[in-house]
Amino acid sequence: MSIGPPEMLIILLLAILGLVFPIWGIADAAGRPDSAWARAEQNKTLWIVLQAVGMLVCFGWILAAVYLLVIRPKVKQAQGFGEAAA
Repeated sequence: MSIGPPEMLIILLLAILGLVFPIWGIADAAGRPDSAWARAEQNKTLWIVLQAVGMLVCFGWILAAVYLLVIRPKVKQAQGFGEAAA
């Protein structure tokens, strides 16, 4: 069985997505203030490390999805409360 151009394109796009999604999650997590993480009762360092290590062992996109869909909204909401109180 040979892999043709359409299959190679799909593989390339999935590989790029597998790198871009965790990088986006890491950048977003790193850019959020520590105070918002504390108010959300989440660990900033843990989520950055999880996504980075996950990216190296090929399941970073799963951890990035969890971060972006579950953790990020909590931290973002906590960040908003901090700005309103300031």
